[in-house]
Formats: sequence, structure tokens, C-alpha cells
Amino acid sequence: MVGQYPHKLELHVLQDAISDGKGGFTAAEPFWKPLGECRYQPNGAGKEVRTEDGATVVFGAVVHMPLSMVEPITYKDDVRVLDKDDKVVGKGEVMRFSRDLMHCRLWL
Repeated sequence: MVGQYPHKLELHVLQDAISDGKGGFTAAEPFWKPLGECRYQPNGAGKEVRTEDGATVVFGAVVHMPLSMVEPITYKDDVRVLDKDDKVVGKGEVMRFSRDLMHCRLWL
């Protein structure tokens, strides 16, 4: 049986360079931070969404998350969605994030 949120959402984190204490810096490696469970739904109908900057665009997918999602997700963040076998089912830049009455959503 498939649950309401069968996928996993991850945020691509870029870290600042790390000081070596001698005036030099070492580049920090970017990584994928797990955010929690979600449901990935591709946009097969060509629907549009208004982005955070006011443009109207056709989105690739909407990702549904429980209201308990507390990690801040912002416009232009890079995220990816994994299935139960940790295979990427979708990824992209966040066009819009919405915290609604019963759940949260983001559009890619």
C-alpha cells in the first residue's frame, strides 16, 4: 500500500568556504540535506503557477508535504525528490512555496 507521502524531499545546500586559520580558505563541499516525506506529482496538463517574482510559468511538478514540514524552503532553492529506492524522480528550482491549512506545497 502506498502512503500519502511515498517520496523523500532533499535540499541542495551550498556552504561557505572554511577558513584554515592562516588566511587561506578551503571550499566546502555541497550536499543534499534530507527534509522529510513528500508526494511528487508531475504536471501532465500544462498548468501554470505564479512564481514568487510575479511571473506566470508552466511548472514541471508540484510536491505535497505534511504541514509539519518546518525547514524553510525558499524561492530558487534547488531540491530533489527521491522514491523509496533512493532514485531521483524529480528535481529542480523552487518556483513557489505555500504553507496551507492542511499541508505544504512547492512547485518545480
